[in-house]
Amino acid sequence: MLANVNKEVVDVERWDGHPNMICLSISRPNYFMFKEKINQYAQKTNDMSNPWCVLEICPCVLWNFHVNYFIANASSSRVKPLSGLVGLREMFASKVLDWERKSNEKPYLTTNRQAEVHVLPDDGRLPSDYIASIAFLNDFNLTANSLLLDAAGIMGRVDPWHWHPDFR
Repeated sequence: MLANVNKEVVDVERWDGHPNMICLSISRPNYFMFKEKINQYAQKTNDMSNPWCVLEICPCVLWNFHVNYFIANASSSRVKPLSGLVGLREMFASKVLDWERKSNEKPYLTTNRQAEVHVLPDDGRLPSDYIASIAFLNDFNLTANSLLLDAAGIMGRVDPWHWHPDFR
């Protein structure tokens, strides 16, 4: 069902050098890129409605597929792919490169805000049953997508937290 949904590749350059892998954030979206892509979309389409969403992916992708962990943005020459539990733990270390975990920061948030996970599903596509839920900015965007969500059996919700400037 979701294979027929209009989608747009928003990072065609893939400076990380891994175009065959699906790039995921593990505890919060990469707000640097998220904000940049929202602004690019708004300028290109002259649409300020912000029709973006955030997919919550089932954590089981971490053990069901080949995964590389990156403690910061994978396109940085300062980081290398890590694997296994060690790689996952490194994303939450007290210090990652030049970033130190703030004392008031939640322990479930990655130390570096651009830390990422690359997932390689068997056929290169992540099956839709790995989507746990989809967060929308507002009721309008949730309602506009409700038929698709119902047909796919995916929970949708309004969650403006993902767009809040304090988390960028």
